[in-house]
Amino acid sequence: MAKGLNNFYRGTTVNFRGSITVNGSTPDISGDAVTFTMKVNKDDADPGVFQKTADVITEGPSGTVIFEFTKAETNIEERTYAVDIKWELATGEEYVLHEQSLIIQKRVSDV
Repeated sequence: MAKGLNNFYRGTTVNFRGSITVNGSTPDISGDAVTFTMKVNKDDADPGVFQKTADVITEGPSGTVIFEFTKAETNIEERTYAVDIKWELATGEEYVLHEQSLIIQKRVSDV
């Protein structure tokens, strides 16, 4: 889904999209759930620092997920976090689409 998410600046609005493909085809994901989870440590209990479900309705029929994080959601401690994006189908199947480390960076301007 994602080649790599860019680091976020603390206290800023962050929006990104991703496309899901299965064997070269884009499934209709409008009835599914795609969730972004951010934790200090991978072993921390869910929801971790925060967890956000993507918009899969707007462009879900074409396999596109849309994440929108508010300034309040990204106004967290500046550090490295473990993140993943999970796809849960309406049938109950579950797939980890992406996993990486991500840094919340300090801003130059006031938050």
